[in-house]
Amino acid sequence: IRRLKAAGVKGIFYDIFFPEPERRQDKMLSDLQGLLGSALQGSSERTRATREKILNEVKRFREGQNGDKEMARAMKETGIVYLPFEARVRDDGSLPRVEALNLTEAQFMLGSMETREQAFAEVIPFKSLVVSISDLQKAAKDSGHIKYVPNRDGIFRYYLTVINYQGSLLPSLAPQVASDLMGDEEPVRIQMGSHVKVAGRRIPILNNGMALVNYCGAKP
Repeated sequence: IRRLKAAGVKGIFYDIFFPEPERRQDKMLSDLQGLLGSALQGSSERTRATREKILNEVKRFREGQNGDKEMARAMKETGIVYLPFEARVRDDGSLPRVEALNLTEAQFMLGSMETREQAFAEVIPFKSLVVSISDLQKAAKDSGHIKYVPNRDGIFRYYLTVINYQGSLLPSLAPQVASDLMGDEEPVRIQMGSHVKVAGRRIPILNNGMALVNYCGAKP
């Protein structure tokens, strides 16, 4: 991350998330405990003290080599990393508060006779999310959902520009990144049934906030 920043990269965005902490070092410590038990057999005070000393040194080294915290530090220092999260219609994910997502919420552009409640009624709701661990989520520059809904034939033709989660309007990661990289200081804005506005550009949408994926279609 730091090397990319030094090379002039303006933004890094992942298409994966990190919902669990790094476990590699825990496994290495467990394996080491087994090796020490085999190599340093016996119940004498000296043998026990040697095992404990070695394990304590390894634990201190592990704490200083925590991959998650190092990644979070790099993300915070550079300020160019965007993280995705998955939205789920059931409550089988986690239930983080919107404030904990480190995210710029989208905003409605309401018609003269339209209320926010009326606009929200058209947005597809989701009950839970799959997000990255707290250290990484807090260090991200911004974040957005990566939820796609296939048609009945299994083909993805549309994507959700926004979703409704806990009464908040959460935008897709793509317009979040595009808005920032094109220098738009305004949040992603949406007029239901008309368009999403990103950096002065209008993306046509359906009544439920879905936008057509820009693809060339099947070959004849």
